[in-house]
Amino acid sequence: MRLSNHIHGRHGRVVEDRDLPVRAGSLAALAPLALVAALSLVALVAVPTANALTTHIYEQPRTEKVAKALPVGSEVLGAVADGGHVWLTEKRGVDELDGGSGGVVKAPLSLEGGLTEFLGSQVGVGHVGGESVYALASRAGQGVVGVYGGGGGFLSAWTGALTKEGSFTEVGGKREAEVAGVAVDGFAGVGDWASGDVYVATSAKTPGAFTGFDVVDVFNPGEEGVAGEETKPVAELTGPCASPGACAEGERFQEPAGVVVSGFDGDVLVADRPVKECYEPAAGTPASGCVVDVFAPEAGAPGVYKFLFAITQTPAGLLGRLNGISVDRSDGDIYLADSTSNVVDEFSATGGFLGSVAGTGESSLEGLTGVGVVDEAGVDDLWVSDVASREGHVDVFGPNVVLPDVKVGAATEVQPESVVLNGTVALAKGGEAECQFEYGTGGYEDVVKCPHPAVGGVGEEEAVSAPVLKLQPDTTYLVRLSAKNANGQLNTGTCPEDCGEFKTSGPGIRQEFATHVTDTGASLGAVIDPDGRPARYRFEYDTRPYAEGEGPHGTSIPVGGEAIGSASSGEGKGVRVGPWALSGLEPGKEYHYRVVVESELETAGNPETRTFAGPDRTFMTQGVGGPIKQVGGSLLPDGRQWEQVSPQNKHGAQIEPLGQAGLTQAGAQASDTGDAFAFLTDTPTETNPAGYVNGAQELAARGADGWGSQDITPGGHSTPTGLHETSKEYVFFSEDLARAVVQPEGAFASLSPQATEQTAYLRSNFPAGTPTQTCQQECFMPLVTAGNDTASPFVAFGEEGACPPKASCGPSFVGATPDGSEVVLRSKAPLTKGAGAEQLYEASATGSLALVSMLPGGGPAGQPELGLKDHVVRHAVSDDGSLVFW
Repeated sequence: MRLSNHIHGRHGRVVEDRDLPVRAGSLAALAPLALVAALSLVALVAVPTANALTTHIYEQPRTEKVAKALPVGSEVLGAVADGGHVWLTEKRGVDELDGGSGGVVKAPLSLEGGLTEFLGSQVGVGHVGGESVYALASRAGQGVVGVYGGGGGFLSAWTGALTKEGSFTEVGGKREAEVAGVAVDGFAGVGDWASGDVYVATSAKTPGAFTGFDVVDVFNPGEEGVAGEETKPVAELTGPCASPGACAEGERFQEPAGVVVSGFDGDVLVADRPVKECYEPAAGTPASGCVVDVFAPEAGAPGVYKFLFAITQTPAGLLGRLNGISVDRSDGDIYLADSTSNVVDEFSATGGFLGSVAGTGESSLEGLTGVGVVDEAGVDDLWVSDVASREGHVDVFGPNVVLPDVKVGAATEVQPESVVLNGTVALAKGGEAECQFEYGTGGYEDVVKCPHPAVGGVGEEEAVSAPVLKLQPDTTYLVRLSAKNANGQLNTGTCPEDCGEFKTSGPGIRQEFATHVTDTGASLGAVIDPDGRPARYRFEYDTRPYAEGEGPHGTSIPVGGEAIGSASSGEGKGVRVGPWALSGLEPGKEYHYRVVVESELETAGNPETRTFAGPDRTFMTQGVGGPIKQVGGSLLPDGRQWEQVSPQNKHGAQIEPLGQAGLTQAGAQASDTGDAFAFLTDTPTETNPAGYVNGAQELAARGADGWGSQDITPGGHSTPTGLHETSKEYVFFSEDLARAVVQPEGAFASLSPQATEQTAYLRSNFPAGTPTQTCQQECFMPLVTAGNDTASPFVAFGEEGACPPKASCGPSFVGATPDGSEVVLRSKAPLTKGAGAEQLYEASATGSLALVSMLPGGGPAGQPELGLKDHVVRHAVSDDGSLVFW
């Protein structure tokens, strides 16, 4: 954000953190809302623009304590400020302190005239006709305004007897409202008829129930000439409407929470809670939607006010519960103590958001209760009262640090690996400033300092620049400009308006990759964007690294390079080159590689060929086996070796992890003798595969010459099967992997001449004990066919037309014997005479089929399940298949 010749705002630096001990039970006495007025006589000065502030800076607080100047056991409920003095409200008294030293100025206001306690931090101070202090208090359970003279002596207690309801809080002897705030107009501008007026805000327990409550009554205490005597209201503010003194229903204040009068221009600020979410938030939800309505006395029309504007939110969101408001009399800045966010938000006199003051370190703000500005006799501090860590104390913030303003300009002299960054720095009365550019591809991780400090005059924008080297060609970088002056705080500006970006020229190396890595070979590929200039490329690989800027070594491929033209295959995507196959590599070896691009560029109008090398990349060739080590590095006692089960050349297939294959289901399984292994891949590992579903099933066996594998994916799919969560059709393997059960997906595609409809199949992988003698043809036997289906009348069992969209159709596998010789199926259609729908059957490797879910008295069972819900089926079928638990 540009600052022009404005100076950063006033309050932001913590200069003191003043703790005060809290007596037992004092937290319960905290007033729910306490608003503070910063009131005094000042000369009228120019109002700054709403965007004058851009950054607040904080320093660590000192440890000086106010407690040493106050009675031991003080309970600070809130703080207010007026000119050079600060009033700290406690339940039993109100202390007046010097805003510079923190020392007590005079004896505290005491509870007299029947007053029982003070409420919150709301104190108004008047100076017209002699100083008077007005404080919210309680008397006989009724909210009143205690009035004290300049010397601290008690004068009277205002009860609101002359208001519309005859009381500030009661109707017919019943308490119906609270006094929510009190303020005094301390502005003494020419023609200000409201100077010295007292404002009292009331808040009904039931919003809108009484027209005399939820208003701000205005009194002229000097009207009768008797100090401290309560008078009849001279005006009334009822809401933010065109005629604030007589707003219609729906336009009135909902629940006023306090009132403040600006000592800068005489504006009247009323905190309101116009929506239920503000004054009655849902459980666990912070209050929001609170507002501050701003009014001004109408010139030449005593008793008449006009509504100016409302403050409703900050860039962070809606205002939360407001427990304090203060106005800086020197510039009109408005401070709102938001106890929901635990920050003090700062606004200009015209309502523009300027920034937020938050606690830091020891001065963390929590439970804000009041805020006040001390702005007299060379002191420029902001006092904030809170109950952090359950101890009432006051944080004192000093003036905001003046920072230089920054703005990023367009980059110049853009080259593939270098650029000149530009910007401007406005000093804003902060003196000479150092600056630096921060840049990076994903953030601002790199820094280059400006060669010379900015030394221009106040308000002037001085141009600064810095060269940047060692960039990547054809790459977009983010950039911002930061600056600091003698205050030592770095201003990085505000993104996006103060940030920029630039893109280097030259060829862009988008990707480099190695694929099809085996024990002796690999393939190298890349994606290159020529950036509109003719280019050639080559790969270099070696067993030692390629350092940045290092010349060629190792082997180059293709020899002499290959031209790729000047155009990209897609916007910003580049040209895919390769793959180039490498051979003759050493097993178990790490190799380094990079892609090198030669680009035909122009420099100062002259053609030039420049070489750009990508970063060093690595790949590791596969090993040929080795001894298995235990944790700690020692070899196993039996000397077992690692053995590679999967094929060296998988044709780009990736082996699925065990979690994908299923730890307790088929797909990934070792035989009980260790000489066979089944695993899943994402695509077939052999050339010219038949149609397959989602993944491929592989079966590896160990023979005299080592391990060999076979793709046993059922295949046969000629139509789409649809996309399903399952990625395997093999649902069971026997313990020795000699047999497997296959549940084909999709429409019926016969895997055997015997098959008549869709069903589960039993596959013979190899004869028992000879895993290398793998089945090559007629491997599949349908478990249900028209031949062994004895239902009468016959009912089709393959669910023709249901798959897809269903994943699988026909009789489905639910369990089997360990050797796979007996398989238990579930079928929706009856498969034997007298069987009903949804029954369990046992199919044998010999081709027989029998109903299993038969009740002892005869007849099929209702909704039978194998084991537990067909899922927990371990040992649900005995080893020989003669017993089935269902």
